[in-house]
Amino acid sequence: MIAIMFLAVLLHRLWQTRWRLLGIALIAGGAALAPTLRTPDILIGRDAELIAIRGADGELSAVGATRASFEFERWLEHDGARRSAEEASKSTAFACDGIGCRATVKGMTVAVAQHPAAFAEDCRRAAILISGLVSPRGCTAPKTVVDFFAAWRQGTHALYIEADGSVRIETVAAARGLRPWSMPALPRLPDAADPRRTAGLQ
Repeated sequence: MIAIMFLAVLLHRLWQTRWRLLGIALIAGGAALAPTLRTPDILIGRDAELIAIRGADGELSAVGATRASFEFERWLEHDGARRSAEEASKSTAFACDGIGCRATVKGMTVAVAQHPAAFAEDCRRAAILISGLVSPRGCTAPKTVVDFFAAWRQGTHALYIEADGSVRIETVAAARGLRPWSMPALPRLPDAADPRRTAGLQ
C-alpha cells in the first residue's frame, strides 16, 4: 500500500500531461482501501519487552512502553491511534503482578512472562506466551511462544489471530530477508547473576 501511494504521488508530480490524473486516481484508491487493511492483533518489539495488544475498540494498549517509548510512539503513529502513548501504556487491558502480565485478545489468553517464576503457570495455561527471557524447555502448551531468542533472530513480530484460532506471524526478518548487512548481531546472553534472565538456560 505504501509503495502504491508513493508511486501515485510521483506520477502526479512528475507527469505534466493528462496521465497525471492517474496519480490522483491511485491516491484516491489508496485512501479508500486503507481502512480495509487488516492490522495486527499483537505487536512485539525487537527485544520482546515492549508488547502491545489491540482491544475490542481497535486501540493499542501496551506494557514495557516506558523503556521503549520511541518505538511505541512510532507504532501508534503508523496505526493512526487516537490515544497517546501515555494513555495506551496506562490502559487496563493488561492485568499485571510482580512476575508478569496477562490479557485476552479475541478470546485467547496472552501471557507476558517477566520473571522465571511466571513460566510454570503461563506454559500450561496461555495460548500465546511472550517474554524477554529465554523460555524453558518443555514450554509447549502455548500455540505461540515468542521469547528472547525469537525476538533477537526475527526482530519485531506482528501476530494476527485468525477466525479458526490459529496465529499468523509476520516478522521484520521475514519481510526484508536475510542479507549480510541485516544479520542480527550476536546477542548478549542473559547475565547469570540476574535470575530474571536465566530461565531455561539451566
